[in-house]
Amino acid sequence: MTNDVLAGIRIVKFYAWERPFGEEIEAVREEELKALTSLTLVMLVGFSAILFAAPIVQIMLVFATFTLTQEAPLSASVAFTTVALFVSFFLRYGCYIVCRKLGVEPFLKEPTSSSGS
Repeated sequence: MTNDVLAGIRIVKFYAWERPFGEEIEAVREEELKALTSLTLVMLVGFSAILFAAPIVQIMLVFATFTLTQEAPLSASVAFTTVALFVSFFLRYGCYIVCRKLGVEPFLKEPTSSSGS
């Protein structure tokens, strides 16, 4: 395959077709870049929507399961306690996941320095 590629390059150079082939390659690269940009934007919006909707859907599923399985109705105290637990869980572990993705985790594992040293 390498020999075929080199033979193709020799032919392009021999006939001085660098400029037309370069323009064709640039046009194909532009189309590829546009497609990759739109794909990235779609993935960004899709994943963001999923990540933002997941906690809300989870809480709704917990409340639906509670109301379907329990004899007692869902009271305000149970609802607020459940929401508070979910929020504290998502804040704690959501920050941890973000720190891991940003590469901050090794700094969080370092021992803290005392003010006396």
